[in-house]
Amino acid sequence: ALRKAEVEEAAPEAEAEAETSTDAENAEPAKEGEAAAIASAALAAVDAEDPKPAAEGEVKTDPAAGAKGTSLILVERERAGFTRGRNLEKLGMKAQDTSELFFDNVRLPTSNILGEEGKGFQYLMQELPQERLTIGLGAVAVMEGALEWTLDYTKNRKAFGQPIYNFQNTRFELAEIATEVEIARVYTDRCLALHLEGKLDAVGAAKNKWWTTDLQGRVLDRCLQLFGGYGYMWEYPIARAYADARVQRIYGGTNEIMKELISRSL
Repeated sequence: ALRKAEVEEAAPEAEAEAETSTDAENAEPAKEGEAAAIASAALAAVDAEDPKPAAEGEVKTDPAAGAKGTSLILVERERAGFTRGRNLEKLGMKAQDTSELFFDNVRLPTSNILGEEGKGFQYLMQELPQERLTIGLGAVAVMEGALEWTLDYTKNRKAFGQPIYNFQNTRFELAEIATEVEIARVYTDRCLALHLEGKLDAVGAAKNKWWTTDLQGRVLDRCLQLFGGYGYMWEYPIARAYADARVQRIYGGTNEIMKELISRSL
């Protein structure tokens, strides 16, 4: 028989970090022909209402082996003991459902394993540079959009008898923002070119992820300020973009972890 399974709450950054906390403390031994027997566990999942027939999870099919005991496995929605909880209330990304998934004595066959058993951690690590580059690309695109919205607003919104774009402070703010956004675009396009050549490593992706998402937060804050009170209204795209941007520094590996990874290479 294969071994008991533990559901990981998050993909670790290195093998030493693979022992992240888990709710699956009551895992049971799997029976012959089974990959996992998840006794009791819960984790948050994005797009949980997606109509796909199965969810993908990261489980430990061999807890004693550390990172090498991690496997990727499919859990069908109709699988006994697998249920979805309520949609969670988030600060932003409101069009993207996030809810808890609960596992109660869920038994899974070996055929549900994605790829090879014990290589789940390796598969996840292989895709981290692309995941983080995707986050960086999204950050740049949002900043470009925010700059465009803000230019349009400041050139049409009047105060004291003239467009607020005519005030020196507004022009200087937008000049700085435009420069920073262009730098981010050139830098990220360079990272994209390296990725397409298979040369973007984990450190390079970490640099791009933390820097672009940190800049995204600053740019959106400055753009929102130029909208004045209207920038605080949810009906304005700048308000929604401001809320959505906050998680960029958290998911895909927190920016603090990105800096830790970079520092190890110095």
